[in-house]
Amino acid sequence: MDLFATIPQNGDIRVKDWPLMQSVIPTVLIIVAYIFFIIFGRKWMKNKNAFELRDFMLVYNIVQVILCTYITYEATYVWIKERYSFTCQPIDFSKSETAMKACKACWWFYIMKLVDLTDTILFVLRKKDEQITFLHVYHHITMTFCGWSGSKYVGGGQYMSSDFLLRSHD
Repeated sequence: MDLFATIPQNGDIRVKDWPLMQSVIPTVLIIVAYIFFIIFGRKWMKNKNAFELRDFMLVYNIVQVILCTYITYEATYVWIKERYSFTCQPIDFSKSETAMKACKACWWFYIMKLVDLTDTILFVLRKKDEQITFLHVYHHITMTFCGWSGSKYVGGGQYMSSDFLLRSHD
């Protein structure tokens, strides 16, 4: 049996018209801009005072909590309704209510990974350079691409289990 036989070659047709799902190019461009901002933002901030961003960070954190709560709610609804197996759950590519909720939860997970890039931008603007490690940047980049590919090809199923559950709070 071919492991990838059930994955659609051109992506999941349910998400083909959703924002940022037509191609990986917008995600690549966002990541390139993210890397450039880290490099050149740190140089730009070198002789400047750190920005005081308490109000923005309060709003940002509230938005993060709301997004995470929504994703967790939708995922939990699907897990309970479909009696999900956390060891091996096939993808339901139908347009049923729960299959679409799973698909939307995966897409919002991807959007949350894009929003998470703001963490590093805040570190740059607040001159918290010691927090901008290779591992930190690598994590944000890989999670963004995992979010995109999960939404594009496998919205639901096992994608909504282990890593999805663990990483919805990042």
